[in-house]
Amino acid sequence: MNDHSDHFKNNAVLIAMAIYPDKKESLRQAQLYVTKRGDSEVLQVQKERETADLAVFEMRLKNLEWGPGEYTLYFKRGLEIQMKLDFTLE
Repeated sequence: MNDHSDHFKNNAVLIAMAIYPDKKESLRQAQLYVTKRGDSEVLQVQKERETADLAVFEMRLKNLEWGPGEYTLYFKRGLEIQMKLDFTLE
């Protein structure tokens, strides 16, 4: 996220970023997506085909359309979830 916190006031657009290491294992389809915590419904998704020169993959969250609550941001490469981040909008 563009802020290292996990609690955000919901008054500005947030940006989620996946920063890649210099060397990639293989070229895959990558995704950043958000769900309400505990729910499987995807609120927003951004897909990107990984290339050899991809350094950063970002998604501007549509959080101004979401209400206060707890959410989870996922970073997926191929079929595997690489990382998840729980955050709260106030």
